[in-house]
Amino acid sequence: FHFEFECDEDRLDRRNWCVDFGGYKSLKERLDDWFDHTLLVAEDDPEFETFKMLHEKKLCKMVVVERTGCEGLAKWLADYIQEIWMEENGYGDGRVTLRMVKVMETPSNSAMWVASWV
Repeated sequence: FHFEFECDEDRLDRRNWCVDFGGYKSLKERLDDWFDHTLLVAEDDPEFETFKMLHEKKLCKMVVVERTGCEGLAKWLADYIQEIWMEENGYGDGRVTLRMVKVMETPSNSAMWVASWV
C-alpha cells in the first residue's frame, strides 16, 4: 500500500508550520505495524474465527478492520488519525484538521476519504 495524507490548519504554530513532519514517524511506525506482512481481515468476514485461530497460533499476523477495500481503509485511517494520532501528537486542540486520506493498493487501484467540510 501507499498512503497520502493532507492536513489543513486555522493558524500556523510558533515555527510557522502546520504539522511537524518529524511527528509523522510515529504514524509511519503504526502503518508499518498494521500493513507490513499482515493479513487484513474484515470484522464480518465469514472465516473470521479461522483467521483468529491462525493469529493466536502465531501462524499469521492479523489486523482487524471494518472493511478491507481501499475505501474502507481510507476511512479507517482517517478515523484513527483524527481520533487518536492527532491527540497523541499535540494536535488535539483543533488547530490542525485532517483534510484527505488516499490509499493506493496499486497505481490503478486507489480510493480517497475527504473531510465533509472540504
